[in-house]
Amino acid sequence: MQTRFRRVKVSKGFRRSMRKKVPLDFWIKRDSAEPRRKSVRARLSALTERRDGEQSEEMMAEDRFARGLKNRRQIAITVVGRRTGRRITLPVWFVSQEDMLWLLPVHGSKTQWYRNLLANPTVTIKIEKERRTFRASALKGASSVRQVVRRFRDKYAPETITRLYPGPLNVAVKVKLQQVGF
Repeated sequence: MQTRFRRVKVSKGFRRSMRKKVPLDFWIKRDSAEPRRKSVRARLSALTERRDGEQSEEMMAEDRFARGLKNRRQIAITVVGRRTGRRITLPVWFVSQEDMLWLLPVHGSKTQWYRNLLANPTVTIKIEKERRTFRASALKGASSVRQVVRRFRDKYAPETITRLYPGPLNVAVKVKLQQVGF
């Protein structure tokens, strides 16, 4: 049986006087016969394996994204500037239902991120560490915008929407939650 060694670095938190006495790199003897514990990643992958043994990491990421939508009041969206072409990230309130997401511009059609979406309808949504890119479409019809405003009032309280959305509430944005392929 062969003995293996593992290289370990001394942390920078050591006092300066200790650094002089202890070399920065030293070896620790490790017996290879000692059983290893499964890593967290290995345990998670074992839980997310399909019956046929195929990894379902995509499914796990989709679940995290869907749970994030259910548990959040606001998300970060990234749009591309219509003149500069730069990416602009900002927080917005949203309403989600099944595979749809609705956004309501604070100042209606005068809101800058809405104008950027009209020029380039690609929107990236970030929830925690998960990022997804979708295609957005503008809703300009009075009845469809009214339905979105009603959904916002149900989620965030009518007086809050009246106070924080001075209007005019003449447009809304619909995002279908199907990822854009690259």
